[in-house]
Amino acid sequence: MKASTTLPILMTILATILPTANSENATVECKATALYKDQAGCVPDRCGSFHVENFLSEEEQKVLKVMAQKTFSLGVQDGAAAIFDPHQCILSHKDQFIDYKRKIANLRERGVGSDRFLTKEELDTYRSVAGRLRRVVAEEFNHPEEELFLASPTFFSRLSDAKPRNEHDEYWHEHIDTQQYGSFAFTTLLYLSSQDEDFTGGSLVINGKPISPTTGAMVGFSSGSENPHHVDKVETGIRFAITTAFTCQPPPVGIPIDTFMQDTPTFNEETDAQPEQNEL
Repeated sequence: MKASTTLPILMTILATILPTANSENATVECKATALYKDQAGCVPDRCGSFHVENFLSEEEQKVLKVMAQKTFSLGVQDGAAAIFDPHQCILSHKDQFIDYKRKIANLRERGVGSDRFLTKEELDTYRSVAGRLRRVVAEEFNHPEEELFLASPTFFSRLSDAKPRNEHDEYWHEHIDTQQYGSFAFTTLLYLSSQDEDFTGGSLVINGKPISPTTGAMVGFSSGSENPHHVDKVETGIRFAITTAFTCQPPPVGIPIDTFMQDTPTFNEETDAQPEQNEL
């Protein structure tokens, strides 16, 4: 499906939400028929995309990057793409997905790997960021915040220049999120690494317009066919990002912020061995 014509870019400052963050906005025509066909009442007043630099604080950047690095280290990541879904507890390992809960349980039984366990503080940080993302999406697309829920999957991604192991590793194909993920109504991306510093290649391309990822930046867009997009192939290095999307469908499809990741296992100070660089 052809992309809609992008209107002139508007430069705005989200002063009431992010006092120091510049936001670059592009407005496109909503395609209501294809958009949210299973999500009654979720067609926004306006559609498009926006790009906010420095959305994450330096501390949030550090915490989320550590979450990504230590979690992906629990699996063998030798393909071009890997994901970790902290809510569904799914982690890429070689050419398949493994149960993150089972992995942690196995490491606990062996008494190793506690330095790679997520902490409650780390989950709280991501949960807080997700809440702020919801608030920004609601304001940007003029949609009631209380009607937005987290959509599944919500995941960390690790992209590299490795040879793809299967078709799922070929992340560079253009796609539309409502078709690929079903429940997505609004998509956000958070970047945990910077182009030309941590990796080369790997631009996000929305409606033909490339966006260069920088650590701490976020991109948001309406998830329908008005916003076809893809990621260029990573040429060198590792590209870390987080996809956090929102839906208007209430539970059990949508996930309330306060129950997000409630079953994700975390480091237990009383029962887990103190973190050391243990053999995994």
